[in-house]
Amino acid sequence: MGTLDVLVLGAFDDHPEDLRDELSKAKAALLYGDRVLVRSHKVHFLVGTLATRAKRMTRKAREGKLPADAVESLIASIEINLAEDSPLRALALELLHSDHPEVFFEFPEIVAQGYREKGSIDGELVFRASAPLVVEAISGLREADDQQRLVVTVEELIRLNESGVVSLDTGNAENILLSELEDAEASFERSIRKMAESFSLNRLDHPLLTTGTDLELGDAASSDGLDLTRANRAVLAASMLADIPSFPTASVDEILDIRERVQIQLGRFRAAVADLEQELGENVSSDDFAASVEDLKLRRVAPELEELRESLRDEGLAQTASRTTPYLATGVLGLGASLAIGAPELASAVAVSAGAATAVAKEMVERARFDRERKKHRLFLLFDTERQLAKSRRR
Repeated sequence: MGTLDVLVLGAFDDHPEDLRDELSKAKAALLYGDRVLVRSHKVHFLVGTLATRAKRMTRKAREGKLPADAVESLIASIEINLAEDSPLRALALELLHSDHPEVFFEFPEIVAQGYREKGSIDGELVFRASAPLVVEAISGLREADDQQRLVVTVEELIRLNESGVVSLDTGNAENILLSELEDAEASFERSIRKMAESFSLNRLDHPLLTTGTDLELGDAASSDGLDLTRANRAVLAASMLADIPSFPTASVDEILDIRERVQIQLGRFRAAVADLEQELGENVSSDDFAASVEDLKLRRVAPELEELRESLRDEGLAQTASRTTPYLATGVLGLGASLAIGAPELASAVAVSAGAATAVAKEMVERARFDRERKKHRLFLLFDTERQLAKSRRR
């Protein structure tokens, strides 16, 4: 099976600190694609904002125009966000509390000079280091709980990026750090223009469109070069996953764990999504797409998932025998262990040869057969994800 890349396109809106939609789509893409790239103007804006502010503060420090409240705000932020035993924290606070706090603001330029000589800087690293601070600052006027949710969201996106399976397109905004002080604002403006171009370049398979991207689904010609011919599949898969009750609140670590588990099920699931996408029709416009997806899920997906759930309930046969299993011969325990490693036929032979209770042995082999049949179902990935998330909530 070839590698399937999913591109998550960020929504254009007036809240650059709010990455909840991008995070939600990235989590869904993890259970459909092999690699995920998040391309959002918000990622670009957060990196560029910090870089530009750092340049501006250095320039003001050199001019002797450093606002006292800005220094106090920075001190408070360092005290909160850096560990007490951090050498960087001690050095930063010592300089900021000294008679010459402006010296502290020379550090970004010292670092920038080193990167200028190196010729490049890691944009994703800059995002991971700076985005939570910028989100906290921008969302300062929101309610405390809402602000905390936004900070947690960007931290979870960073966690996905650190996992190595989700990449972040920063639009080269980190290069603002390498610009000369007097050119910082102009560099930010240039990077904004380049960011806008990124939505039509470096296309991937299966773009996953977020709300407000203003690109026509099912119409590759209208996308200015972006390949949308299979975008419907990614959006359909994400919508199906989002319907799982515990999915929207599942942690990044839970999703990463489930991703490992469902790898062997991806082929059938992708084929199912492709089949279902054909039913949407080739000419579904963006205005009709959401309604068409909901209708398709209601008619086709929901009944199939209910059949899988029903098959699990059907396994409730001979419950009395199941409850007595721990007290029976060691052959039955051997049967259970063999089933756990996926060898039901061998387990059955072991159980019979050990003189295990016939009713219990038959029941356990029958359960294994049920489980093997379920795993062949084209939507088993959804069923298994639902079951695993529910199980983790009960722990």
